[in-house]
Amino acid sequence: MSIIRQVKQAIGMEGETEHTYSCRDCQRTFESTEASMANVACPECGGHNVRQIV
Repeated sequence: MSIIRQVKQAIGMEGETEHTYSCRDCQRTFESTEASMANVACPECGGHNVRQIV
């Protein structure tokens, strides 16, 4: 279970959908509840050059 999912369960947000993204700048893969890629920033480098992994 991802750390994000564990935190969501702890604070009562487990019903929100997680989306998986990959940063094209630093190649980090991460999860976000944000569905719009325009609003997603990489937690590692802060870049907005991300793609959603389906």
